[in-house]
Amino acid sequence: MDICDHGEREQNTIRTVRGTVMRHAMALVGGGENLVKGAAQLRDITTDPHLLAHGIPPAGAWYYDAARELLLAAGADLAAID
Repeated sequence: MDICDHGEREQNTIRTVRGTVMRHAMALVGGGENLVKGAAQLRDITTDPHLLAHGIPPAGAWYYDAARELLLAAGADLAAID
């Protein structure tokens, strides 16, 4: 998903979501993270399902499945992810 279609404020939110997803999803894969905790932290950043969906990593990323699960738990728009 391209963040260029959004304003500066939304772009900053998307960058924060992406970093948070990466950190929590990588920990989930390693077994050291709680899905509920990661989802709650994402909801603290934004509850906008579309902006959350921008946190999905590229298909094929080794932590993609964990990131997808995390984003859906946080309320991301499934249609925008898939």
